Amino acid sequence: MEYLSDNLLIQTLFLFLAIAGLINIFYPFTIRKELNKKDVELELNKFEENLIEDLEFKKQLEDL
Repeated sequence: MEYLSDNLLIQTLFLFLAIAGLINIFYPFTIRKELNKKDVELELNKFEENLIEDLEFKKQLEDL
């Protein structure tokens, strides 16, 4: 305990973490990405392309 009371850097770190924790309770820090119609359509197109490739590959395996 004596080391903590003499070290200003550790005290500052503890104070920062305590304040950040209190702020986080009342105002959570979150990163949000709003999806729009274009983003959803792009993801669906990627999914469809991957699905088509998978089906073609499966058909090639069955033909062997």
